[in-house]
Amino acid sequence: MHRTAITLLALLAAGSPVLAQDAPEGACSKPDSIGVRGNVRIPESVIRGYAALTPGVQLSFRDVQRSIKAVFATGQYDDVKVVCAQAGGKNVLVVEVKERPVLQSFKVIGVDRH
Repeated sequence: MHRTAITLLALLAAGSPVLAQDAPEGACSKPDSIGVRGNVRIPESVIRGYAALTPGVQLSFRDVQRSIKAVFATGQYDDVKVVCAQAGGKNVLVVEVKERPVLQSFKVIGVDRH
């Protein structure tokens, strides 16, 4: 598991802000909403489905751990993080992804077929 995910789990379990910027104590243990950042090819709704995190529900470190593992299990991402942010006075749990590159083109050089 990535070091960031382990840090997140420890902070969530301790009731501390989860990698938060100006978020109050334990703010994202019961987030107001779930967001996604860093996606290009995969729609946000699909990533939310993989993550299976529900806004307004008390989260444990196991919930976040399962979420990260589920997103990684798709094979579409090089990195997955879950961070806490505030937007418009709301606590948002954000699933940050780094998508794996896809093959854009290829060229075959070799024997000609007759």
